[in-house]
Amino acid sequence: RYGVETDPHVTLLYGLHPEVTPEDIEGIINKFKGKDLSININGVGKFDDDEKFNVVKLDVDSPILHDMNSELRKLPHTSDFPDYNPHMTLAYVKPGKADKYLSGDYRKEFKNINKIVYSMPNGQKIDFNL
Repeated sequence: RYGVETDPHVTLLYGLHPEVTPEDIEGIINKFKGKDLSININGVGKFDDDEKFNVVKLDVDSPILHDMNSELRKLPHTSDFPDYNPHMTLAYVKPGKADKYLSGDYRKEFKNINKIVYSMPNGQKIDFNL
């Protein structure tokens, strides 16, 4: 599983329970329709607490993502990550190899994001338009 992520994404909340329905998610997404969802990539970092691999990530900032996370946390979920820090996974690399990706200017703004994808526990994905 080493290499560049094939489906880069920003996770809004990990660990929604199977009883959460697409309609539940759609209700939350609809609260944000018409708002300008933009994200700023403001740096690169790593997760290196796994002996099998390191994760190279892009640090992301967006007030709307934080608001969406707060709304989603009202649904049944289990998460080992109490603090929401949006990030985009860039690559999985061998342990100790992430540091070579940490230099350089990765800052960029993405405006008018118009799609949210709900990845269900059964693997099915549902697209929602903003």
